[in-house]
Amino acid sequence: MIESLVLFATTAGVALLAALAWSVAFPQLGVWPKPELAGPAPQVRRALHQVIGIASSAILLLVVGLAVATRAPAGLGQHGLGGSLFFAGGLRGHAGDFSLGAAGSHGARVPLVAAGVYRYSRNPQYVGAVGVLLGAVIASASTVGAVPAILSALWFLIAPFAEEAALREAFGDPYRAYLRSAPRYLGRPKHVPDS
Repeated sequence: MIESLVLFATTAGVALLAALAWSVAFPQLGVWPKPELAGPAPQVRRALHQVIGIASSAILLLVVGLAVATRAPAGLGQHGLGGSLFFAGGLRGHAGDFSLGAAGSHGARVPLVAAGVYRYSRNPQYVGAVGVLLGAVIASASTVGAVPAILSALWFLIAPFAEEAALREAFGDPYRAYLRSAPRYLGRPKHVPDS
């Protein structure tokens, strides 16, 4: 059973990375971000976007479950580091979700959010997901969950590259200024003088 889940999670992770790479290379034909952000889209691209969104979340949950189910003895430091990453990732992800709102988190066009947690990361939900994935694998010392976790984490780290062109087009100069002031993943906001 565990082997089947690992195979499924790994195969799905590779497929999601391929769809994301396609979206980065061919933004007008891509399925990420939500196709409506980049203009009118055929129904099939919208359906693929929904499948990718659900699959990326399902893989995240599956990896956490695999990590727990296949845990190995780990030291207190490993539990502390992994648990801290898991907890901090969950908080950061939820803070981003709360700031952007449910509709914005699911691809609806909402006003640009550049305050709160979005001052320190343009992608706090993705940073949070990576923290949860890596934290679960580290805390559980699961080698079985490591490969799907790394594939899933890569997806969350590459996704912003597929989204930024559409966001520049949608929000224009305010988004360009935001790009200069907030780090892509995590860091201190930079003061950018008005031009």
